[in-house]
Amino acid sequence: MRLSRVDAFIRDSKSAASDFIIFTYLRIYAYENELSPKHLEQLIQSMDNVRDKYRQQSGKVPAFVTDTFRPDMRKRVAIKHS
Repeated sequence: MRLSRVDAFIRDSKSAASDFIIFTYLRIYAYENELSPKHLEQLIQSMDNVRDKYRQQSGKVPAFVTDTFRPDMRKRVAIKHS
């Protein structure tokens, strides 16, 4: 997966539906694939880019990016793949 391309798409996307699909895909990808710490951090950064985009545009973050996945993502992924 090329996260630089994902980040570019997130930056240019005007559709909340597209952002929702990308965010959900990244979330599932993290759970289903073993990632190196470097790639996991890049994936988390891409997810943060979605949050930042909405925070900058409207000051509000949609519900799909404010779930509890982010805080415990590193721990859950580590447990699943250990």
